[in-house]
Amino acid sequence: MNNLSIDWSHGRASVQSLGAMLAPVDFALPDGRSISPLHTAPWAFEALCENTPAILQALRGEWPCVPFGAADVSTLSSRWRLLDAQAEPEPHGYAANSHWQLQRINNEAVKTTIQYPEHHAIQSLERLIQATPGKAELALELTVNSRLDTRIPIGLHPVFKLPEQPETLQLIPDHVDQVWTYPGDTGGPTLFMPDAQCNTLSAVPGVKGSNINATCLPFKGSSEDLLLLTGTNGRFDLLHRSERYRVVLRWDAEHFPSVLLWISNKGRQDKPWSGRHLALGVEPVCAAFDLGTDISAGDNPLAQQGIKTALALRACHPWTTRYSIAVESAV
Repeated sequence: MNNLSIDWSHGRASVQSLGAMLAPVDFALPDGRSISPLHTAPWAFEALCENTPAILQALRGEWPCVPFGAADVSTLSSRWRLLDAQAEPEPHGYAANSHWQLQRINNEAVKTTIQYPEHHAIQSLERLIQATPGKAELALELTVNSRLDTRIPIGLHPVFKLPEQPETLQLIPDHVDQVWTYPGDTGGPTLFMPDAQCNTLSAVPGVKGSNINATCLPFKGSSEDLLLLTGTNGRFDLLHRSERYRVVLRWDAEHFPSVLLWISNKGRQDKPWSGRHLALGVEPVCAAFDLGTDISAGDNPLAQQGIKTALALRACHPWTTRYSIAVESAV
């Protein structure tokens, strides 16, 4: 495993070759504190079973998913099932499970690249991670080069730490039109009624009948949930009230109109999760949940409501998107 670091006036970041995953990142705040908001899996330095997917082996931080998809589609509710739909052969795409080439631009910037197999519609990815001068912020750029015209789901995958104390992290999406609950098996016990819709994150239908406020995490007990927020506008804040800091995630909402929330609340019991994984994914996506290319590029319930769930890429026409992660002090 290769790693490169980024050092600047307001922090230090590390990028690993596997998945080009970004973490840890220590942001230096004006009050002298160092904040490390991105998550590293508790098994990241343990010996794992040989059949552990590469994406899980050193799971951490933030990385791109091309194509975006990980789920077993056999458990989906009837309206989500598409004839002959298959899960992605590699969870969240080839690049998330393979080693990238790392190149230092300077002390404040790293470029990473990866070539896809010749049979794949995607030719290569390029990823630029650079510090923002004078700010506790990283600016990121992803370029997708396609060898064929294709339609695929694409997503960004920032995963943040969750505090141990229940309901001490507040989720603040800048705008949401609808909240969709997951239409299949989440990999653990779920708090939310499957395949339901509502218009606010603060009152999501629960499996026991009452609504659940999903803006305050972590939940009590053990659970594993996925919520898709549609009609988002490119900003999502995480307010750590007890630790007095705010994370600000920004992206291009034209490219990624939805956000998938992965609320991993110690709900997965199989290895390497073992009931100890506590983290929050705030994932800007152009996708139908994590259901892969067949469903996202097909006539799914989201697409039927006019919600974009796949990106059209053209051969020899690079597609580029930009986004950022920043940390601020909070009272």
